[in-house]
Amino acid sequence: MNPRFSIFAWAALFVSSAAALPDQSVSSSRQFTVVCEQRDARIRTTTYCEEIKSAFLNVLGMEDLWKFPIVVSIRNSPGPVRPAASVRMFEADVGLKIDVDINLAGDLSGVHLGQELLRALILEMAYREHGAMRQGAEYADAPSWLVEGMARYLETRDSGADASVYRSLIESNRLPSFADFLAETPAGMDSTSLDLYDACALSLVQLLIDLPDGRVRLASYIRALPAGGDAASGLIRGFPMLGSSTDGLEKWWTLGIARLSASDRYEGLSAEETEQRLATALVLKMGNTGNGVDTKDFRLEDFKAFMKNPRRRSAIFQMNEKLVRLSTQANALFRPVIAEYQQVALDLLRGKTKDVPGRLEALSTYREMIATRMTEIGDYLNWFEATQMHTSSNSFDGYVKTANELSAPPAGRDDAISRYMAALQAQTE
Repeated sequence: MNPRFSIFAWAALFVSSAAALPDQSVSSSRQFTVVCEQRDARIRTTTYCEEIKSAFLNVLGMEDLWKFPIVVSIRNSPGPVRPAASVRMFEADVGLKIDVDINLAGDLSGVHLGQELLRALILEMAYREHGAMRQGAEYADAPSWLVEGMARYLETRDSGADASVYRSLIESNRLPSFADFLAETPAGMDSTSLDLYDACALSLVQLLIDLPDGRVRLASYIRALPAGGDAASGLIRGFPMLGSSTDGLEKWWTLGIARLSASDRYEGLSAEETEQRLATALVLKMGNTGNGVDTKDFRLEDFKAFMKNPRRRSAIFQMNEKLVRLSTQANALFRPVIAEYQQVALDLLRGKTKDVPGRLEALSTYREMIATRMTEIGDYLNWFEATQMHTSSNSFDGYVKTANELSAPPAGRDDAISRYMAALQAQTE
């Protein structure tokens, strides 16, 4: 399943038949109705719609609770110049309905059916609880960064994003400001600019999902789209751990890009180094008095002692920035720990302290367990290095050879039909 599957693959299957009325097929969930004259293209599109929706819901951790139908029309209608692909929402007899229109007679360059389906799914989810629209009212379209970023995320979630793309952004100093990026749209961009936009969109979706409760919060952000407002404010409302200002968003995004740029570097901090830096990051510095001249160090466990301090918000935000920075290099064992500390910090900002002592105690216990296990592993490795065999017995050479032969893929056929089926399968994966 590839959300960036070019519409040319469907165009190759489509056969115009002006004499016949368009046929239609309904998808397994019954949300999608695909209208297309060519049977093979119609059936494949119906299956593809469900694959895209399943992947989209999986990213958000949601069940399929659709309310409004989506009609996908694939046609070949030469005539006046009009967009080759469009997504529209309008009132119907049963409520709102969303149309995805693909005209194979138009300019199909840059048109990806998966992205258009994601745009429609985001619209349906956003307006699911808003009922009928006032006559003449405009609806909030799905943000371009979210559509592009989600498509790229679905495309790379198995293999992972290419970290070199983010390194090139940082090294070439081409990373746009966060506000400028949110205001951009990919329409009319050249290939180089579009690649840059796609990389930034993917990074934003990836970073939001990686936040504590990121998938749930991203779903809530989508549902809040009809409320309007600028994109930065919407993100701050949906993800309060990012800070309370656009400057905080800018810092978070820059640090996040840096983390993604190092995602293919397998050697990060050791567990011991991560523990040392984490202990330092969890110390909050804030003034004892309102003037802030005299400062005092507070451990996070001492939150009851500083909850009434007027400078606690600033100190907690600074601690959160340190945790984000540490997460770019932290040992893998500590990443869920750091994410939970970020969630605790968010709860303290909201004044929710009821469960904090128990959570902090559990985190402390887990950190002690990691330290103990790493010490035991180190001792074992030292023992093994001192006692292991320094020469190979070659006792298992026959077994290894047989296992390799059995695991080797069978030789592929090279006839014309096999080549065609292999090419068709590669297009739809």
